[in-house]
Amino acid sequence: MAITKGQAASWIAHWQQQAGGKRPFFAQLLLLILINGIVGYNAITHHPLIGYDAHDHIAYLLTMSEGHFPTPLGILPNSDPRKVHRADGLPIRIEDSWFDLLRGESSEFFSPPLPYALPALLLRLNWLTIWHTLRFGLLLNVLLSLGSTFTLVALTRQLYPQRPWLPAATLALFGLLPVYYKTFAFIRGEPYVFFFGLLLTLLVVRQQQAQTSSVRQAITLGVLLGLGILSRQWAFFFFPVVGAGYLLLWWQQVRSRPTQGWRGYLRPVLWHGVLTAVIAILVGGWFYLYLYDRYGSLTAFNREPDETFGLTNQPLDFYFGSGEGLLFTDPVRPNFSNHLLPKFYSEMWGDHESYFLVMGWNDIKEKYYPGFMLLNKLEKPQLPEGFVTNRAEMGAFLGWVNRLALLPTAVFLAGMAWTTAVNLRWLWRKLPAPAPAALFPWLAVVTSVAGYLWFLIQYPNPERGDTIKATYLLHIFPFVALLTAVWLTQLPHRRLVWLLWAALAAVALLISPTFFTHYPV
Repeated sequence: MAITKGQAASWIAHWQQQAGGKRPFFAQLLLLILINGIVGYNAITHHPLIGYDAHDHIAYLLTMSEGHFPTPLGILPNSDPRKVHRADGLPIRIEDSWFDLLRGESSEFFSPPLPYALPALLLRLNWLTIWHTLRFGLLLNVLLSLGSTFTLVALTRQLYPQRPWLPAATLALFGLLPVYYKTFAFIRGEPYVFFFGLLLTLLVVRQQQAQTSSVRQAITLGVLLGLGILSRQWAFFFFPVVGAGYLLLWWQQVRSRPTQGWRGYLRPVLWHGVLTAVIAILVGGWFYLYLYDRYGSLTAFNREPDETFGLTNQPLDFYFGSGEGLLFTDPVRPNFSNHLLPKFYSEMWGDHESYFLVMGWNDIKEKYYPGFMLLNKLEKPQLPEGFVTNRAEMGAFLGWVNRLALLPTAVFLAGMAWTTAVNLRWLWRKLPAPAPAALFPWLAVVTSVAGYLWFLIQYPNPERGDTIKATYLLHIFPFVALLTAVWLTQLPHRRLVWLLWAALAAVALLISPTFFTHYPV
């Protein structure tokens, strides 16, 4: 049915009212178009077989299309055809037969299946070729990006309905981050965790503000948690957020109506919390039971953990390394590979691992050489005939980007420090009602960072540091942007704040080349 001009005008008027006015509405709309437009461009143009462990993610998808999960790939000898195949560059156009050596085995065997499920189904039904299936997988990321950014706007409005410019400020800060555009150009689980994490936090906030829970809300939260852990293990970091939501709901019900006693409120809240956990386990827990049955562990991974957890699992450079003097001159692999903060920073603002901006290309073979393939080529005494790379100039540019990014990084850290102080002061005062509006986004950041640090220490790889990636914590960045925007909008010195916004806008413009893939097809 066609939409009339009157209906369109009515919808726009309603959206403007929800946004707090015409100017905030158009600011939000412009930023939503810009952010998702860049994601869409990368989804259409980026080579779908280039990304972190891309061969293994694609192998997972192909194996799922045959009706089963992949088995572990293991360490391949140099003469193994599968290893030769994986290191031989990536053609611009790939025939279906090229993928034959990828089927059946994957070092991502431990990853949950949701990100691969729909593309694998379409491939199983022979509706798409393998190449178009992979492109479809990237286009799904555009839908996830749209859903995520609209959910971020809804969350901001829910928390701070009297601040009409706050959603635009949040989007502007969030849109600064190259890691978002890079990650959404890869077929992997983090974009799904990003989306479900935002939805979960929004529902927890709404439940908290209503000061009531219901069976319907409990089921919805359980389904979202289950889908999250069926996307990537990072979604387990949201269990404490949901649990804290139920605990705080019970506590504030007791404080607001103490005459009824704490037991009267505990039973329904406890029942709804248990229901949420059960639903989450039913929706997503089955995959972890499969891992336990097949590999003997719920936390199966492609490397063995250290026998005990301890800070000594990692060398001192992991904690205190400063980038070997290359953070602002050449922040690209293999430099400072296991220095936590420098590498995380370089992955957040650039492309240390070389799968998005740092590029190798052979004109004669018409093949790309990203990541470890490029590193192997550059380690040889002489580059092959026809081989070109932007490694030197891009390394220098990304060093300059890292310098520029000091300003937004300092702003983000200041916003998080302020929010942490607000929430700790509230906790120190023994939970007076109401809770700070930013409590749950802050809690999502804190639990995720703590859990990720545990992972890095428990599964060390000092030689490569390949688990240090800002992509793995992608889901915290919208919350960091929101909390920072709140801090900025309540600062008293308005002229100084406007100067700061102008400086941030200049930084965004100068680093904008990092938003777009250098691996087009």
